[in-house]
Amino acid sequence: YKLFNEYYGQTRCISIDYILKGTEKEVQMKTFSEIAYKPKPEFFDQFLDELCRDIRHSFVVVRDDEIFQFWITNRIEIISDAQPKALTWLDERRHMLQEYPDGHGHTMSWTGFVRKTPDDD
Repeated sequence: YKLFNEYYGQTRCISIDYILKGTEKEVQMKTFSEIAYKPKPEFFDQFLDELCRDIRHSFVVVRDDEIFQFWITNRIEIISDAQPKALTWLDERRHMLQEYPDGHGHTMSWTGFVRKTPDDD
């Protein structure tokens, strides 16, 4: 967490909750992003090694036969700006991954706004 805060710096935005109440207050809006991968068994170690080597500034977690990659950033643009390069990287390794059911493709991902962090306690 501290690494992202130092690396990406601070950003501010106006919270819609405060605008609707007729006042403005600056609040920090971080984003949390996750990508789940399910490598084919014969490529699991190779995919994990390449992910850890090539993709920086993320958390990588292994559970059973899946690999999860997480980011906490101060601006959603950081994620969207990195997307073209990340998709090229993934396309080069798509053959190493199993497809998820229900049309999800080779990865499952989502991004949301962080409403609370441990620092808020």
